[in-house]
Amino acid sequence: MSITVDDRDFSFTYDGSWFHGGQAQFEYDDTTTGTNTAGSIALFSFTGVSVSVFGTVGPINYAGQDVGAPISSYQVDNQPAVIFTAPAQGGNLFHYNFFTSPTLGNGPHQLKITNLNQSSYLWLDYVQYTPLSGKIFHIMKYIISYRES
Repeated sequence: MSITVDDRDFSFTYDGSWFHGGQAQFEYDDTTTGTNTAGSIALFSFTGVSVSVFGTVGPINYAGQDVGAPISSYQVDNQPAVIFTAPAQGGNLFHYNFFTSPTLGNGPHQLKITNLNQSSYLWLDYVQYTPLSGKIFHIMKYIISYRES
């Protein structure tokens, strides 16, 4: 079972030039956070055994200019970064999987997302991470006991 975390959650920190976006009914919690500045970084902290990043891929033609496909890198802890180039296309692709980590050791981790393309728009929507099953049980037990009181 995975946990979904929206781009506006406090687990994210953003450095560089980021802005808010989102399209109701298409994106998770109707929000995205985007950048078109190379070197802008998003950090996501979690405790678990895997993490995946989802976003929106926009059209490569923006306001009459060819901005190219988004290119971004994904690094968990000190592992080598994985570079992702989104497909170049004319419409929007929602809930697109940008990155999925290999299985990680259980514990706290930090995911570093870096925009590599100066002109295209990188739109982050949400992440999903998988904690150990015991952690899910503990969270569910807490929610149930809270509701009963």
